[in-house]
Amino acid sequence: MKSKHFLPIIIMVLSCVSISCSDDIYSSGYIKDGNELEVKEDIPFRLSQNNPNPFTIETYISFTTNQNMHYKLEVFTEDWQRVALLLDDTLNTGSHRCRFERQGDKGNELPSGDYYYTLSANGITQVKAMKLVK
Repeated sequence: MKSKHFLPIIIMVLSCVSISCSDDIYSSGYIKDGNELEVKEDIPFRLSQNNPNPFTIETYISFTTNQNMHYKLEVFTEDWQRVALLLDDTLNTGSHRCRFERQGDKGNELPSGDYYYTLSANGITQVKAMKLVK
């Protein structure tokens, strides 16, 4: 009786990726193992996922800066309309946290839905998604 032997085949996909919105390139890196984006090491900051997410009244956005420079933290709708500017200032190296209440720049209460928040500095932007539920 013949036995069949199967050799496991491990395929590592390594693809170069540019994340962009319209014509601006925000960050580049590599996708490893099909689901993880490995970002280049020269990025001067690291944006974390907001907490809690989803949120109803308020959420906190944390990030770490590796260089003293000017940073901008903004919130956008799904169709990339800016609704809030949370930070536009020069920061020192370290850990930072901003509180975001469910209000836009004009003081209007935002509707339930998916939003994006971006942290930008020195021509580099990192993007994360968050969900507001009422």
